[in-house]
This record gives sequence, C-alpha cells and structure tokens, in this order.
Amino acid sequence: MATEGGGGFDTTDAGIAEVAPGVRRLTAANAGPFTFRGTNSYIVGDPSTGHIVIDPGPDEPGHIERLWRAAGGDIRMIVCTHSHADHSPGAAPLQALCVRAGHPAPPI
Repeated sequence: MATEGGGGFDTTDAGIAEVAPGVRRLTAANAGPFTFRGTNSYIVGDPSTGHIVIDPGPDEPGHIERLWRAAGGDIRMIVCTHSHADHSPGAAPLQALCVRAGHPAPPI
C-alpha cells in the first residue's frame, strides 16, 4: 500500500471507472484526510458529442494529462462544482492543454 504523509491513505487506486453509460470517474493521486483515496473527477460524454469534465481536480500534470487522454482530447466544457484546492485548480491547466493540442479552449 502506498501512503501519503504517513497517514495511511492508499494512493494506488488512481484508476478510471465507468460509473454509468457515458460517465467515467478518474481519481487523482492526491489521497489525504479530506480527499480520502483522491479527488474524483468525472468525464461525461462520448466521441460523437465531445466531453464535459466535472471537477478537474488538483493542478497535477499527470492527472490533467489522464483527463485529456480519457476524453480523447475532445473536451467541450470544464465544470467546477466548487473552488476547493482539490477540485478546481486543474481547470485552467486542462483548458491550456486543449489549446496547446490545437483544440478550442473549452469554457470553464
């Protein structure tokens, strides 16, 4: 079991799970007392409609890249449910990644 800060929080389960048709959950590797196993980010949509990313999570390059790849680079909108440090700081870097890849900037 990998832990962060000796607090006993498992950081090995930073996977992708389909929670409903067209809805996938990606867990950031930021386990802790407030995030438990990590912040859950959601990707809603499919290749024909594009994707909405909900709560892009922390500004952690690996997590941002995983979100972008899981959406096939076709992110149409980024939604933050609230502005806590574990939910919204990844929004601007994810938007910038879309632009660097030649896609329109999704609104946040």
